[in-house]
Amino acid sequence: MVNNSRGVPQANAKAHILKGSATLLPVDIVTGIALEVVAHPTRTRVLKPSGRDWPRIEWPHFHEGDYGNGTDVVTVICDMTAWKKKSSPSLSVILPVWNAQSFLVDAISSVLLQTFEDFELLVLDDGSDDNSVKICQQFADSRIRLVLHSERQGIVKTLNHGISIAAGEYIARVDSDDVAVESRFEKQIQFLESHRDYGLVGSWMKTFGERKTTWKYPVGDNAIRLAMLFNNPFGHPSVMFRRNWQHGSPGYYKDEFAYAEDFEYWVRISALWKCENLPEALTLYRTHSGQSTKSDALGRAECVQRIVDLQHHALGLKTLPPFPSPLFERTWWADFEKNVDVRRQFSRAHMRSQKSLIRRLRMRKIIILGMSACGLAPRARKMRGFWEELKDKYRQSVRVRAPSRWT
Repeated sequence: MVNNSRGVPQANAKAHILKGSATLLPVDIVTGIALEVVAHPTRTRVLKPSGRDWPRIEWPHFHEGDYGNGTDVVTVICDMTAWKKKSSPSLSVILPVWNAQSFLVDAISSVLLQTFEDFELLVLDDGSDDNSVKICQQFADSRIRLVLHSERQGIVKTLNHGISIAAGEYIARVDSDDVAVESRFEKQIQFLESHRDYGLVGSWMKTFGERKTTWKYPVGDNAIRLAMLFNNPFGHPSVMFRRNWQHGSPGYYKDEFAYAEDFEYWVRISALWKCENLPEALTLYRTHSGQSTKSDALGRAECVQRIVDLQHHALGLKTLPPFPSPLFERTWWADFEKNVDVRRQFSRAHMRSQKSLIRRLRMRKIIILGMSACGLAPRARKMRGFWEELKDKYRQSVRVRAPSRWT
């Protein structure tokens, strides 16, 4: 805090002090925080937020002869940066809810138990008709802000509402049926704080429930940018991004990409900032029959393909069909390497892994379409569930037998 010749702090907010009295006066300042001023001609001035127990900021004595006598009104310039920082949390966590009573306790509890504690949890209920709201109201934590929609608005408008009212410098996403590992926020905040040129950070995700595996998303800005030209390289419930954009703002999620609104949003963020995925599973992703990613699978696939095509057209490339001929695919990759300047941006290892991934996904689509056409999809799901149960039993037996190996 820099003082002027009269000992008054210089800053960006004005407060009017009634000289010669000890009255507490409300002060209206630029930051919008309600304040009280303790004014006394021979004592240290103290400025503090009204009704809040924030640390007090003090400045040197005011002398009666400096500003006149009696009850003159004087203007004091005071530094409000510390209050603005204290009154706003570092992180805003956006948790959209719609009929999530079965899993909501786990999701909220995982957020409240984070090792990083300077956050607000925005629970946005999108017109639930179950007990979701009552469950949220049972948590007695001042960091929770419950926002209710009288009618269902959809995921895009709900997320945009959360962004518009968020007070934190960073925004994290959590879904109502997932679980955040307790060190997730701390590690992602540390990464963004130490890498100021990065605006988006995600992580790997470990699934549980009907399916158990680990989704390993690409790591490194170049690998992510390459993968983004073909698919979504982030798990939506695992991301954290900056709210104050120094290089411009990507705005909000777009309703026309409702099935893959997150993918299109990452594309816009990547045009402004570098992106990263932390190579560890910091989000536990629940797989169950009622989740939206299953019910909207077809619409999501079409929307993802539309976003991919838009990126390819921006690079001057033709649309790469889901099942191209070998000749077309070979020609397409040659044009891709020419237009994107692959040698400068991407390594050969990145290109090989991306081509291999595309082939695997294509083969998977062929198998799924073939099984669906033959009516074998339900049997395949049962077989996969049976296989997961066998793997769980094997893991448990290994854990039980492990101590006996050393006896």
